[in-house]
Amino acid sequence: MSSLSSQSEDVPEATSSLRLAGRLSICEAHALHETLISAEHLDAVDLDASELEHIDTPAVQLLVAFFTQREQQGRKTRWAEVSDALISAASLLGVTRKIAINTPE
Repeated sequence: MSSLSSQSEDVPEATSSLRLAGRLSICEAHALHETLISAEHLDAVDLDASELEHIDTPAVQLLVAFFTQREQQGRKTRWAEVSDALISAASLLGVTRKIAINTPE
């Protein structure tokens, strides 16, 4: 599912890694939402979706909201890695730019 881990606490900028794995569907939306909320105060978040096998529309919508809110707050959010499942779902929904996924033209 998803997990959050903090990086070095000695660094002035609070950075954490968030791992998205397995399936993220409407059934896991509440847990994903809670995980994202726990990271909203951090200066920078690195997301790793390399092991994400499936993601549906509600989960993608949560990611769009997360990225949008963090951008408005001037906080950094970036992908360490993305899976084909995430790229496919984001492309299908037309939100690759909104969640900062770079895809070939």
